[in-house]
Amino acid sequence: MNEVMMRCSDCIPVAGAKAGIIYDLGRNKYFRLPNDFINLIKSRIIDFNKLSEEYPSQEEKETLVSFKTFLLDNELVFYCPEELVHNFIDFGYAFNPPGIITNAIADYESNSPYKLEDFIKASNSFGAKHFQIRSYFSNFDEEELNAIFLIFENSGIKSFEIIAKYNERISQFAKSEIEFQPRCKSIVLHSAPITEYIPSKQNTAMGIYASTVQKISGPEDCSNNSMQYMNVNAELFLEAKQFHTYYYKKVSIDNKGLLKNCTSHLRDFGKFSNVDFLTIISSQEFQAVWFAKKDETEICKDCEFRYMCIDSREIFPRSADLWFHKEQCNYNPYNGRWSNE
Repeated sequence: MNEVMMRCSDCIPVAGAKAGIIYDLGRNKYFRLPNDFINLIKSRIIDFNKLSEEYPSQEEKETLVSFKTFLLDNELVFYCPEELVHNFIDFGYAFNPPGIITNAIADYESNSPYKLEDFIKASNSFGAKHFQIRSYFSNFDEEELNAIFLIFENSGIKSFEIIAKYNERISQFAKSEIEFQPRCKSIVLHSAPITEYIPSKQNTAMGIYASTVQKISGPEDCSNNSMQYMNVNAELFLEAKQFHTYYYKKVSIDNKGLLKNCTSHLRDFGKFSNVDFLTIISSQEFQAVWFAKKDETEICKDCEFRYMCIDSREIFPRSADLWFHKEQCNYNPYNGRWSNE
């Protein structure tokens, strides 16, 4: 019985301009490699005997042996009887989460002209399950933070995050109350005197308190354009294949009550109201950037990180099937370097 080496269907090689990545979606890991190696495993079946004939020098053969060992050790490939190859189907790329929207961001201050509760309930009624509330200037007290907690209590919302300006009272209240808020993913207080991190007592990704000395004075300070915001998982990979990973099915409202794709954008789609909300989020104009996938975006299409990146930079159409950013990315895929290197 002949055996062949097969690449696991959820271990997907992606080439970039200078380097490539194997996305291990089953384990939420990635392996960054030279493109020469990425090209060797584009096919599901990998024939190292044939490759040895194509690369006959001793040095090349030793390199192939090392690469084969690397693939096996990391369980990126497996041996399979040749007659059973057809039983292992390719990875499917279908992605269509329910609801008109799935995520919502609210920039909110004590003097904002809209009711936070109305926006959250309206967003949730059309599918939003994950919320982020951000305040840059207001010194919230316990009563105001508790009012936010009450909005999410006994709701169908899965998670919410709060980013607010630090003050001692709200810090102490947040530390004591966050463990009693099962839907609260995190509370982050900016402009703090010290940086502090308190993980969840349940040892999960929910219920995290943090403070940072970083001063966040507006939505432009909440950029996701760095390695720390990248994440490898099947859902994000599938989303990136078809849609924009930051804008897709997301609605934002700025602290003036204006609906936007992102609150750092100048363009708005009008003031929030329960009457016009569905019309706005369903409009072709609002949803246009949802379909700006990275494979059709200048520079991003040549980046090996394009299926794990959540990039909030504003995006613009170059043509009917090409997008671009005016703001430069912190990573250059053509030399493989970050701006801080």
